[in-house]
Amino acid sequence: MAIVTVLDELINACADETVKKYLLSLKDEKSDAVRRIRSFSQPTFERFQITDSIFAIEQSFDTKDRELCFFESHRNYIDIQIIIDGSEQMELCRIEKLETDVPFDAGKDLIKYKLTDNASKLAFSGFDCAVYFPADAHLCVAKLGETSTVYKTVLKVPADGTFQAIFPNTFA
Repeated sequence: MAIVTVLDELINACADETVKKYLLSLKDEKSDAVRRIRSFSQPTFERFQITDSIFAIEQSFDTKDRELCFFESHRNYIDIQIIIDGSEQMELCRIEKLETDVPFDAGKDLIKYKLTDNASKLAFSGFDCAVYFPADAHLCVAKLGETSTVYKTVLKVPADGTFQAIFPNTFA
């Protein structure tokens, strides 16, 4: 059950003050979070701890041809992907419709799947967000037309009920 939304809606739904503070900081060009992410050279993927159990992978990269990307899913974490700047094509497909390419790696919490043309294609740009649950395979980093430098953060929220506690009335 993926959720596609915008940052303001995510902020409004957030009941955890620490997470909300981080989300709000993403809208402020002068915040430590945005300045940190914008300072990255391409490609950079850095872990930033938000709470004891929630962290972000702050990142900067240039998008690439879809054929160089892959579908992935996670068992232990829910991804909340937030674009700060740039444009990116993401794709979504239920895991049961895909063929596994690389089996589950517990250390990375990652399953990789073979490419398929039978996926929903989504266009993302500044302050667009996607929430991917364990049953949602997603492809990221793909070009949306021309190559774009993307600045984004991916919150990693444990798939143990934590998401429901932080966003109790999520988009109901």
